[in-house]
Amino acid sequence: MTRADGPKKMVRFEISEKEAKKRVRKYAGGFFAAPALLTAGAHVNRYYVPSALVDLKAEGSVEVKFKRLRYEAERLNNLSESYICKSDVRSEFSLIPIDMSSRIDDQLMERMAPFDFEKMTDADDAIIQDDGATALEADTPLEECVERAKHNAAYIMSGCIAAQQPGWYEYGLESHGLDFTDVASSTALLPVYTVECASGRKSYLYMVNGQTGEVAGPRPISRLKRAAVFTLLFALLMLLCQGVWGMNAPTLSQRLLVSAVALIPCLLMSWLIYAVIYHSMGARRRINADLLPQSGCEMKILN
Repeated sequence: MTRADGPKKMVRFEISEKEAKKRVRKYAGGFFAAPALLTAGAHVNRYYVPSALVDLKAEGSVEVKFKRLRYEAERLNNLSESYICKSDVRSEFSLIPIDMSSRIDDQLMERMAPFDFEKMTDADDAIIQDDGATALEADTPLEECVERAKHNAAYIMSGCIAAQQPGWYEYGLESHGLDFTDVASSTALLPVYTVECASGRKSYLYMVNGQTGEVAGPRPISRLKRAAVFTLLFALLMLLCQGVWGMNAPTLSQRLLVSAVALIPCLLMSWLIYAVIYHSMGARRRINADLLPQSGCEMKILN
């Protein structure tokens, strides 16, 4: 039965609840220092989210601020560097999805990978019921969604500019002077899982694209595993020092002296190696989870 109210088009679920949990566990636990998420007892909801699909053209300037850390060997210190890049761009966007429900986290929804809108069908209440899903109410005005789509378009272009600037671990949209034309919008129901997982005393909320299985949400790092990594590095360096210099020490007191002399350098070297690992891996995770635009649009850079 075709829906009488709300969006008249929909994208259907293609992955199961079990697969959604599996994707979340893989997404959040892919880093060696990530905590073990308890997805077995996770609270899962299956929603059809009312969303605005916005088409537009954008032309003008975009300013992007880049940041990175540079290690200064003489001072054993990490220095923060930044610069602003300004570019003139002209782009076309189609089907930028913006959720229209206040019950859904806007940022998580917009960071999920794009939906395949070629599989969009007529919305039907019987299909929603058969899928065991809840169709949320659209309580955000369409005009507000269009304004968010314009901001997302500027953010997406900043990501394209950042892709041409290697070597910087973080970037952000500083400002833009874009003119938006040929703005058009429609609405549709999009399939989304919300998965709430626990790790110790903390809980984490994830959203899973019900069609493609892509995940959006936090990627926490366990303090206990971080401490274990640092301790392991320190122990390996101390053993290395004992193997290189301690073997030449004939007495126990001299071997202890070698350990005492190597203590501070090994601590500093362990901290340095740990910092390099943490910043390189952690920064990459921050970019993937928080910064890269994944709005689900089709875009073509014209110049």
